[in-house]
Amino acid sequence: MLFLSFQPRFLIAVVVFCFLALAGARVQASSDPVLSIKHYQVSAESYRVAFFVPSGEGSFPLIIAQHGSSPTERYGQCPLFGSRKNCVTTDVFTKELVRQATLEGFAVAVIDAFSELGVSSADKTRFPNATRYAVHLRDTIRSDSRFDQSRIYYTGFSYGGHSVMNVLHDRVAHFKAIAPVEAGCQIQPAGRRVPYGVLFVLGDRSHYPPKPCMYLQQALHAQGVDARAVVIAGANHNFGVGASKTGPSRSLNGCTDNHVIIDGPNWRHVDGKPTNRKDAVEACTTLIGYGSDDIEKMPEAVRHVVQFFTEQK
Repeated sequence: MLFLSFQPRFLIAVVVFCFLALAGARVQASSDPVLSIKHYQVSAESYRVAFFVPSGEGSFPLIIAQHGSSPTERYGQCPLFGSRKNCVTTDVFTKELVRQATLEGFAVAVIDAFSELGVSSADKTRFPNATRYAVHLRDTIRSDSRFDQSRIYYTGFSYGGHSVMNVLHDRVAHFKAIAPVEAGCQIQPAGRRVPYGVLFVLGDRSHYPPKPCMYLQQALHAQGVDARAVVIAGANHNFGVGASKTGPSRSLNGCTDNHVIIDGPNWRHVDGKPTNRKDAVEACTTLIGYGSDDIEKMPEAVRHVVQFFTEQK
């Protein structure tokens, strides 16, 4: 009889659990940051943002985060079937950033640059200019009292890191500090003085060799910028330490010893040879990509970003 009296409750619990899983719902503890999802449009392009805001009163410093080219993580309502308009996709770097940063009192805005456009990781020729999304979002939230307007930061991994680095083309202080992570600096902005801090986080075994990013960091530092670089020993592109896998992957990771600098309308290699967008992309693109299944040092990479932003007050 005990089994018969317990069985209906058990079945109800199973049904409720399955419903929540299929609906993509997330049960949050009361101490978790509050999640909300918003849709924005800049020019003719739309993008989504998942906001994580700590509970409590006051204005919080905000980190805007841009995913890489292979977003596998999801926030919001992400059912197997039906509408995913309230679903935001991102990557493991950003997921770890949300965890660490909210524990330190930051709010985080996670930009989903792909879902609205129907772009997949294989559509590299269709990747949007996500830098525009971050600048547009920063301008949009200027009157939002939840955020400390003097402490808005920008970071991203891989494709997202390159999007962050592109802020350096515009010397306007959109952000208090930026942190390009594993950006791939083979085609980079000129190292001009900017009114904000810059941190590069790199893996020394990455298929994006650190040398071009180190060049840019040193150029910025020479101009009086608080520009720093952290190279994580033993880490590959996704901060794994296992045996690297090699595969055909179109990557902007060539011309390491003679990378390209964009200075206004002028493009040139480090050795001074002039070039242009088409020739530079062709010269610096390879079909070599490395990675591994583990992300052992990803928390370390994120920790450097959060610590740097904490210092940049």
